[in-house]
Amino acid sequence: MQHRYDYLFSSAMNIYKYLNIELTQLRHVIVGKEWCCTPHDNVNRLYITLGGEGALITESGTLTLQPYHIYLIPAKLPFSSQCDTYLEKLYVHFRVFILPNQDLLSELDHILEIDSSREEIERLKEVLHSGDISAVLPFRLKLDQIILGAVQPFVEKYSDDLSIYLKFEKFFTYTTTHIYADLSIGDVCQNIGTTPRKLAYHYKKATGQSVKSYLNTILLNRIKFLLQTTDMSVRDISAELHFNNEFYCSRFFKNQVGISPREFRKTAI
Repeated sequence: MQHRYDYLFSSAMNIYKYLNIELTQLRHVIVGKEWCCTPHDNVNRLYITLGGEGALITESGTLTLQPYHIYLIPAKLPFSSQCDTYLEKLYVHFRVFILPNQDLLSELDHILEIDSSREEIERLKEVLHSGDISAVLPFRLKLDQIILGAVQPFVEKYSDDLSIYLKFEKFFTYTTTHIYADLSIGDVCQNIGTTPRKLAYHYKKATGQSVKSYLNTILLNRIKFLLQTTDMSVRDISAELHFNNEFYCSRFFKNQVGISPREFRKTAI
């Protein structure tokens, strides 16, 4: 029994070692009747409510948002939002992953309601507005605690993601730090010491996905990240990521997401 415990503990620690939590939005807002949208950004959301009223609508029904509650909406869950008066909230958009193109909450198919208190939520709001550097770490630790609590029930299922990451670690490391529209599979292979044929075969066998599909996914994620975390224009983003011009960047984005980069930016909350 002890050996079984040691194995599980070691596996869990390895998973957490390679786990990444990427925050793409963190804001305090008060929205009104205009908060009626169907997001296209494919990120997980935390809604930390402070007052007012609102609702999230999924195939399972309508969930009324209560003040001083925390709600986690997984990225893969289609939903729309509604507000008849006003809703005050902190909202956090995030990805949590081992493999850069595979969110660890992808198996979560419902909204989680997370216990908290009025005092704790008011404290999060105060810290967000305080500008107090010493309070940033506790604030981030609280967010990480919430996110890891959601991930924890699935942790044993993530061993496959970890084994794939370790097998292709050079590939993932290089592509996430050199993701550009003009990055070729040949360029990648030259820098990680393999051949396009070998990489394509072994990667497809391990993941069921082509290398080109993976590169498109992380390029798309990078565009989304820049749209959400900066005020860069689409023209500047296209130059940053080595697209031929703004038109090609917008066309790539719309083909993948279904809306233009500018429309996408409007669905951020």
